Amino acid sequence: MTESSSNTAPPSIQPWLNLIKHPRTLGRYQQIFLFSHMRANTSLFGHLLGASPEIEGYYEMHIGYYSWKSLWRQKLLHFADHPVKPQGRYMFDKILHSEHTVDDLFLTDNHARLFFCLRNPEQTIPSIVKLWRDIDPSHDYCQPELAARYYCERLLELQKLADRAQVGYYYFDAQCLRDDNARCLDTISEWLQLEQPLSNDYKVQPRTGAARAGDHSSNLLQGKIVPGSSDYSAIKVADDLLAQANTVYFSVRSQLVRGAAMAVTND
Repeated sequence: MTESSSNTAPPSIQPWLNLIKHPRTLGRYQQIFLFSHMRANTSLFGHLLGASPEIEGYYEMHIGYYSWKSLWRQKLLHFADHPVKPQGRYMFDKILHSEHTVDDLFLTDNHARLFFCLRNPEQTIPSIVKLWRDIDPSHDYCQPELAARYYCERLLELQKLADRAQVGYYYFDAQCLRDDNARCLDTISEWLQLEQPLSNDYKVQPRTGAARAGDHSSNLLQGKIVPGSSDYSAIKVADDLLAQANTVYFSVRSQLVRGAAMAVTND
């Protein structure tokens, strides 16, 4: 074995070396969790937060949080691909799928900052269908019936998560992030006690629009909030499906708003 080859770390070891080279990453970060569902402006939310010098992370990690070991896994995944922010004090992730379990350890931690977000079914269900028809026409969610089932089941799971949370959480309607962004960003900055308030602009990151990292749409590549919502009129969803989804949506939303320590809604 030559000297040069002996100094080359295997790929599985390299992320650990990245952490060791930056001692501040070995300390404790405060966690930011966004609990939501697919197609709820969550990629935009992540990029707005990730633009802050105080917040590490901006996309969905697709992992569960079972114990403190999960926090090391999060760091390893993130810092393997991203430089360390000198002022970073938060680690962000969003949880959009119920198979990614979050232990009560993180729902009762006074140091954690929890966010909940919902988008109405008239926009969400067609958006899910369009997404999967574009990227995988064989996927179950190309069918409005199955997309609606995911939506309803996920909202009910979000209610259970909020019920388990023993620390205050921030709730916002997804569309407020685009159409009432000044109020959203001001109150989010206040909730997180950021030294530098969040702004409408953000940096397009290495994993922006990448597979399994969130939104693939061109809007996210603009590097700023684009007001309004997309036109999904070409996607037909049966009235009875929307009625059932709306029943779940309004019930869960009212409970989340009522239980929130801070809420921004479009009422």
